Amino acid sequence: DPFLPSRIRHCAIYGSPENRMRAHVHVVSATRQEVECDITITDRAGSLLAVFDGFSVQSLSASSGMSTDRIDKGLYEIQWCETVDEMNTGVHEQHEITAGGSWLVFVDATGVGAAVAEALRTRGHRVRTVEHQSVDELTEVDGEYVMNTGRPGQMTDLIKHVSAEGSLTGIVDCWPIDMTSSDAGNYRRGAFASLRLVEAGAERDAGKPRLHLVTANAQQTPGTQPPAVDQAAIWGLGRVIGHQEFSEFWGGLIDIDGEDDRAHTGERICEH
Repeated sequence: DPFLPSRIRHCAIYGSPENRMRAHVHVVSATRQEVECDITITDRAGSLLAVFDGFSVQSLSASSGMSTDRIDKGLYEIQWCETVDEMNTGVHEQHEITAGGSWLVFVDATGVGAAVAEALRTRGHRVRTVEHQSVDELTEVDGEYVMNTGRPGQMTDLIKHVSAEGSLTGIVDCWPIDMTSSDAGNYRRGAFASLRLVEAGAERDAGKPRLHLVTANAQQTPGTQPPAVDQAAIWGLGRVIGHQEFSEFWGGLIDIDGEDDRAHTGERICEH
């Protein structure tokens, strides 16, 4: 079961980060649900750089079972605003198609990514798709790629191949939709794959394409049951990518209703 940081009791910074540092960890307590430790960071000579006391990580299953009364509502709040579904009301205005744009779509097993790719093609864009399968090496057939999420180097090879064809306009990552609580490979195709994708793009001149991360039922809407937490890490990672580390690559977070018609959902994502 994955563990996520949940609390730091006290921290103090005494020096700037260095290229090489040592972490000294003292485990204070450990259970199957939570681990608490004290961490000391030093440079190679042993000089103190930082101290983190009471650094705690909690299992994902324990976090998901937490009562909503214990969650700090002041961390952030989502405000839902009702809008008109222009596609179903007949007032939809066709946006101007800029032909020649190049998009990379990571397609999921449910068909959302394939619908997005088709909607982009009808708008005049060039689209390359990527599926996740257990392959020994990155495979490409007629612009459709297949890669293994368990082999990080294939992501670098993918961006190398795609960027050699020219700058990318945007990337739509629908792989997080395939994250399920019963699948041990969740984070390889979810947060880990998204992070490797951003890092690979930053290392190569891929034209700074805008990255859009797509989840399904990861956010609770008014009047619905609390969502599954499997894809919650994608929203946390997205905020770090978009607001802190790689804002120049950021497109946005999109959460869809997993029960909606796939073609309709693909069109809606393209209008985002």
